[in-house]
Amino acid sequence: IPDTLTVAAAAQTLSKVEGDTLQLSCEVSRQTSQHTHVSVGWYLRPADDPNSGPRDLVTLSRDFVLRPGGQYRQRLSSGDLRLDKTSATSYRLTIYKLQPTDQGEFYCEASEWIQDPDRSWYSMTRKESEKT
Repeated sequence: IPDTLTVAAAAQTLSKVEGDTLQLSCEVSRQTSQHTHVSVGWYLRPADDPNSGPRDLVTLSRDFVLRPGGQYRQRLSSGDLRLDKTSATSYRLTIYKLQPTDQGEFYCEASEWIQDPDRSWYSMTRKESEKT
């Protein structure tokens, strides 16, 4: 199966103040004749600790389940963190009531999956967007 997955988000520099709202969009598309599934997640590489791994904010899984990253569970359940599929290819991250710990580089990552007849899943490809 050819790799046709594309992931794009505008590379930009944003200045926000504590309490503001942040909205970022990611475009994810694929051109395959096979029946594949896509998972889309947003990540933050923190400004205060650039050597640490990226923080998992929230992911929409291949089976359409929203999964918050560990330290963002409370913000997702309170409604301060959202991931919305706004069109067939567009996924919008919204963070309300920004906090100082939200500083850093945000990016979107998508994975394309296919399910075998035995019902097991295989990751075909994974790509990241530009960073904001």
